[in-house]
Amino acid sequence: MKKSSKNTIFLIIFILILILGISLIFVFGFNYGGWNIPTFGGNTNNNTNYVPPLEDGTNREVEYRDENEKIDARFTYQDLNEANNAPITPSKTSQNEEVNILVVPVEFSDSDDSYKKRLINFDEQELNAIEASFNGEINGNTYWESVSSYYDETSYGNLNLNFEITDVYHPLMEASRFLSLEGDDSIRGSHNLISEMLTRGLTIDNEPVDLLDSRYDINNDDFIDGMWIIYNCKDEKFVNNGLGTTHFWAYTTNYNGSGDLRNYNFRYANCALSFLYDGNHNGQDAHTLIHETGHMLGLDDYYSYDYDAEFGYMGGVDMMDANIGDHSAFSKFSLGWIEPTVMYQNETTITLKPFQESGDALIIPSSYFNDSAFSEYLILEYQTPTGLNEKDSKTRYHNNRYPLAYSYGLAIYHVDARLALHEVEIDTGMASIDKYLDENSQNIPKIKQNTSGNVEEYLVANSNTNSFNPDYGDEYEFALVKLVSKQRLIYRPGTGIGEEAKTNADLYQEFDSFGEEQLDIYFPDGCFNNGTPINSLRIEVNEMNENGINLTINR
Repeated sequence: MKKSSKNTIFLIIFILILILGISLIFVFGFNYGGWNIPTFGGNTNNNTNYVPPLEDGTNREVEYRDENEKIDARFTYQDLNEANNAPITPSKTSQNEEVNILVVPVEFSDSDDSYKKRLINFDEQELNAIEASFNGEINGNTYWESVSSYYDETSYGNLNLNFEITDVYHPLMEASRFLSLEGDDSIRGSHNLISEMLTRGLTIDNEPVDLLDSRYDINNDDFIDGMWIIYNCKDEKFVNNGLGTTHFWAYTTNYNGSGDLRNYNFRYANCALSFLYDGNHNGQDAHTLIHETGHMLGLDDYYSYDYDAEFGYMGGVDMMDANIGDHSAFSKFSLGWIEPTVMYQNETTITLKPFQESGDALIIPSSYFNDSAFSEYLILEYQTPTGLNEKDSKTRYHNNRYPLAYSYGLAIYHVDARLALHEVEIDTGMASIDKYLDENSQNIPKIKQNTSGNVEEYLVANSNTNSFNPDYGDEYEFALVKLVSKQRLIYRPGTGIGEEAKTNADLYQEFDSFGEEQLDIYFPDGCFNNGTPINSLRIEVNEMNENGINLTINR
């Protein structure tokens, strides 16, 4: 869910964690806003006057091969977090495995009536609703999907999540104290609360829970696989008292224990009970829970924190944007759930099945492509109002305030998720980027301290929040992932342009084509961000029906 930028506290927390020898704690979708990141020059491409702001080590020539290739991701968000010694919730499980995550209902009390009246005592109906929202199967009593059923379907069976609901926890601190610790831009309340819970202990059916048991660390990375906290506040107006408040708002970050709790390190999400009532009066709406669980797996926010427009590069329509529908092909590739086909031929004809059911996707790479999602490329999927998109294509989520925009058609995304080496100064928290990860690297180098005493680690360079991105210069507009619309500019920072996307104006239907018109809008220099020529690319939709979409592509 959206929350105001927390850059200052983020930098302070980052420095503290580095001192402890543990990598970055961050609240999604924080990135690098406000950091002093310099621009870099580069060689002018032979075919254009374009000068990439930062070299990525490739020759910027289009690569052709005799055959296209279907690939498995070389590395994923899990690999990236493990390289940076940061907690992560595993994104893949074997057939007989499950990721066990504790869900803790927290029942605050307060002596101040102004806070006390905002709180409820959990009753059996509400606890059953929490159970259903996390673990329920699709049935007539649920609005949409539970978290576990959603991730089983979106991952094509690659991720099995099991949520264990603990007994209600009654904190020693009052709600007013918790909220004062949270402040406008802090996570101290939830950190202090977790420390208290771990010290006093959690129970299930009055039996103690041992979070250090191996069943809570299925990938044996010495990090607990995750935790969810649900606060006893159903007062939506209190929670939503303007963006930027911390009245039990929804966010995800990391807990890193110290002292007697030094072995407790994990990623956690938390929110008020009110979020479970956003689209269902029975308290079984999991939209927010699913979005924040995406952060637990490593995904970033796809909306913009700059608030230049209501909708950003994705037009609001994506689980990591406005909390609706399925995850995009980029998200699923970055989590290791799909094996896209990479187009290396200069001409190809291909049929993509509906993405929601098949996971079919096609990548048109730039010259920088390292067989993982952390490259620059176009990724194509056949979008349909079916599967996990179906109900959100018929019902506007959250009191009719969120987009209702799914239709049939080809979705084209421009992704620039290249990993850049960030050097973070211990004394100031300022960061600079020096280079991109070598395209041929078979792994992500481990975080380390260099001879200057600063920390070096590889992180995704770009975000969908423009102010979080490196300062490439005013003429450059990079984003992590953006929808390349058929006939319009969806979003441009600072202009107020922000459209609800994935209508027939944005998706490509039968006999539509991608070519000069779209290139002029989205690639005015005729190149990918890294300088690879793209000005000869043409995509034609030959046929489209419920079974698939047939494309002819020349480049």
